[in-house]
Amino acid sequence: MKKTIKIFCLILAVASAFSLSAVYYYNNILPDNIMIYDNETVNFNTNFQIVLKREKSQELAVNANKASNNYKSNLSLMGIVPIKSININKVKQRYVVLSGENFGIKIFTKGVMVVGMSDVQGGGNPAKKAGMKIGDIILKVNNKSVNSNEELSRIINNSNGYEIVCKVKRNQKTFNIIFKPVYSKDTASYKAGIWVRDSSAGLGTMTFYSLVNGAFAGLGHGIVDVDTAVLLPINSGEIVKTEILSITKSTYGNAGEICGAFTDEKQGVIINNAPCGLYGYLNKFEKQKELIKISNRQDVKIGKAKIFTTLDNSGPKYYSCEIEKVDLNNETQKNLLIRITDEKLIDKTGGIVQGMSGSPIIQNGQLVGALTNVFVNNPTKGYAVFSDEMYEKMTKVTENSTLNRVS
Repeated sequence: MKKTIKIFCLILAVASAFSLSAVYYYNNILPDNIMIYDNETVNFNTNFQIVLKREKSQELAVNANKASNNYKSNLSLMGIVPIKSININKVKQRYVVLSGENFGIKIFTKGVMVVGMSDVQGGGNPAKKAGMKIGDIILKVNNKSVNSNEELSRIINNSNGYEIVCKVKRNQKTFNIIFKPVYSKDTASYKAGIWVRDSSAGLGTMTFYSLVNGAFAGLGHGIVDVDTAVLLPINSGEIVKTEILSITKSTYGNAGEICGAFTDEKQGVIINNAPCGLYGYLNKFEKQKELIKISNRQDVKIGKAKIFTTLDNSGPKYYSCEIEKVDLNNETQKNLLIRITDEKLIDKTGGIVQGMSGSPIIQNGQLVGALTNVFVNNPTKGYAVFSDEMYEKMTKVTENSTLNRVS
């Protein structure tokens, strides 16, 4: 009898330890917020059954306010062991037009970004001494807005060595830095000891656009300064049509690229540069286009998928790939781990190349994500961001935009 009790206690202890470990594991990998469609069954991509259940008190609270589509729900392991409470946002089905086409990107910053510092001959570095750092964004000088290198240089030179006040933004905080420019004998002008950047350009891929107002989303990641890795604050920007000239293949240790030329055909305006992509409005678009459904992130599964991308001037084509990992909680645009399996694509590009960022990822007839990064040491692999995140960002950005929507 005692032996039976000991065995039972041992089994109970092992089961308890397993349950606690499982709860801790799933509490970390399962999201705190999800979106669902009406009457949708939620099935998380896990080894064990995760049950989503609304409590009666929550049900009553929702019924008391019928206009609300947000509520909380509890997740449990096998419907028994509680894991966590998550926020549910009930949304209408979202449809967009798949793009997969290249576009040229031109953006001009709001303010100018400090990308380097160097001493002025015979005068040290007044800006650095006053506390300015690489990555700072200079918004105003002496209460006058500056948005170009030329504007800043002119104001500093015209100071004649008198004190100037720079309004600077750093890590979402804004403050003043005050210093006196020094005279440079080399250039016969006054200098601050800083190098700044006011614009950027590149080539990427548009992910999708809306038939409702012509809003578009693309790139899958934000444009950051090449020297500081800081997200560039946008003052204005545009996208233009491109012509592909050639492709440099990716190899182990070296990311290839799509080499293209900008044309004079302006396709739209950029209104937001966000960590999860570029957003704006198209000047014109085809309205008789087939729509594709945006997948909710919890519906994305490990397994076969397709990437829709453009590698020549004949337009985008589908290529096979595999989704090897789904991370529901990652907030750095690395939600999906993608592996290219299409031999034609690998033969042409070596896998993933620069310029493919933003290429749509499709699974089971739904848009699940957009390509964002390539593994330099294995160019057949890369990361992708969830399409529902890009759609939500596009919606918020365009709702707050003062630009006229395309009719």
